[in-house]
Amino acid sequence: MLAFLPVLLLITGVLVLPFLRKGNHGQGLMWLVTAVSTLVAWLLALALCWVDTQPFTLGNWLPPVGNGAAVIYQLDEISWPYYFALSSLAVAVVLTSAVWFRSKEEANPWAWGGILVITAAGMVAVLSGSPLSLILSWTMLDVIDLVFLLW
Repeated sequence: MLAFLPVLLLITGVLVLPFLRKGNHGQGLMWLVTAVSTLVAWLLALALCWVDTQPFTLGNWLPPVGNGAAVIYQLDEISWPYYFALSSLAVAVVLTSAVWFRSKEEANPWAWGGILVITAAGMVAVLSGSPLSLILSWTMLDVIDLVFLLW
């Protein structure tokens, strides 16, 4: 359950952005919230390397199917490098997006929110510990990508 902490932090950063936009705060503050949430999530992902996390399991939620229907999310020594790489990539993209402030047309706070949401969904997909959880996570990631592409 501890492995979901960086994911929840990224989602919280996304949920704060519309309130900043509605309050007529500048794009700089919106970028700062995005940058701080990705940096703290990156530090938490780094710290999870040394913490033994327990798997999150939703077992027997579909009883007639049997044991293959368990939804398991876990962070282990195989998934941690991918988990950390995703958070590192999000930090790199958000920190380098400060260059977009040169022109008003290119700076898009919703793109920063999209980066946070897609990174969080990717981190959940990396945490998948069973085939069913992988299918559910990748479906969630595809739906999120589709929403941002059509928007």
